[in-house]
Amino acid sequence: MGAIALGLIIFNVTAQCSVVDTNDTVAVPVESSSGIYENSTYGFSMSYPAGWIVKEAEPNSLGMVVGFLAPDGDINNPANYITVQIENLPASQKIALNEYTSAVISSLKSSYKDFKLLATKDLTLGDLPGKELLYTIDNAGTPYEILLQYTIKDNKAYALTYYAPEDSYAQFEDGAREILSSFGFNGVKSTTEGSGALLTPLPFSRS
Repeated sequence: MGAIALGLIIFNVTAQCSVVDTNDTVAVPVESSSGIYENSTYGFSMSYPAGWIVKEAEPNSLGMVVGFLAPDGDINNPANYITVQIENLPASQKIALNEYTSAVISSLKSSYKDFKLLATKDLTLGDLPGKELLYTIDNAGTPYEILLQYTIKDNKAYALTYYAPEDSYAQFEDGAREILSSFGFNGVKSTTEGSGALLTPLPFSRS
């Protein structure tokens, strides 16, 4: 989706981890109307509401597969957007979800000195157990609030991330969560445990 404002985070559990090969992926912009995105290569689909734009990633070595841009955003300089990344995990070992979560948090802490974890939640992504992390970081002086959901299937980690400046996180949260909750493997969609209002934490003070 053009220049990624925060850079892409690759969650290497071990030095043997590698990202999926997306060299054959073609950039395909889609009109900003509601629709369904299907990826036959990795066997998942997602729907998106009117106003959002979906675009497949250009060839990359970071596991980026597709992105969704919030309404009225600049596709060349996105601020509010969702990415889907896939990471190959070591074939020689079975990485548990909790182990992967520890690696994710450790990676974020080492990558961003001002990383603050606001909330965690168990969920079902597709038909599989998953995790949700809500955290904040500072990007070139702009506070960002980031919602990350992920699961593990067939030795691959599927990571869905909603990036937003703190001051516009809530504005696009409903649409972002609608897209994230539509993720499914072979038609199986994700569900969160429990119900109630969408999670929109109060801004925090940075030292």
